[in-house]
Amino acid sequence: MNFVDYLFDNKVVNPAKLFLQGKETMSYQELSSGVNTLAKYLNTQYGYDKNIIVCSPNSAFFILAYLAIIKSGNVCIPVDSSLTEDNFTFILKETEPVLIFLSKFAKVNIRIAEPIRTVNEEQSGLILKEEDGSDSKLSKTGSEELATIIYTSGSTGRPKGVMLSHGNLIANTASIISYLQLTSLDKMLVVLPFYYCYGLSLLHTHIKCGGTIVINTPFIFLGGVINDLIN
Repeated sequence: MNFVDYLFDNKVVNPAKLFLQGKETMSYQELSSGVNTLAKYLNTQYGYDKNIIVCSPNSAFFILAYLAIIKSGNVCIPVDSSLTEDNFTFILKETEPVLIFLSKFAKVNIRIAEPIRTVNEEQSGLILKEEDGSDSKLSKTGSEELATIIYTSGSTGRPKGVMLSHGNLIANTASIISYLQLTSLDKMLVVLPFYYCYGLSLLHTHIKCGGTIVINTPFIFLGGVINDLIN
């Protein structure tokens, strides 16, 4: 089963409910429609089983790109948006991506050369306006197929990629929800980056249980964290 289809298989959630709150907001309807739209675009332009990088701070842009890549049957590689040029170049050579969702807020200082293409927030917004966002089972992805590659920071050497299948992500998400007894009433302040597994697990579990997340990227400022949590 495709992992994103698993996440959205929740008929209890009101589509108008906000999944994302904070400086950016997004309802479950907007989330589902946006993911479907980008996924169809990716299938049309790149097909299946391609490596696609997402380089962005935590944001709606990251969330939509990450889920759309996996929904489309391609492999998502989320990377630290402040990676050194050396480590970013290493990951590019190792994964050979066809596309990079590259945020204008990313601090990566590297020139991306053809044939690799890039999509930023504005370009993604245009795709969302032009394409059809209706739901569709875009790929017959098996649970054993690769969904994402999560890279370590490389603090002790080169970054190392950990490959996770659709089945791995489904099992991990179900286990966390069961253990923590998460429900649609839960609201999570996210300060962990989505390019690491702990941050992604917050994203996964709260979509599946119908909860809400609040993104606080500059989490070093305690006052900002407390204010976001209260609001």
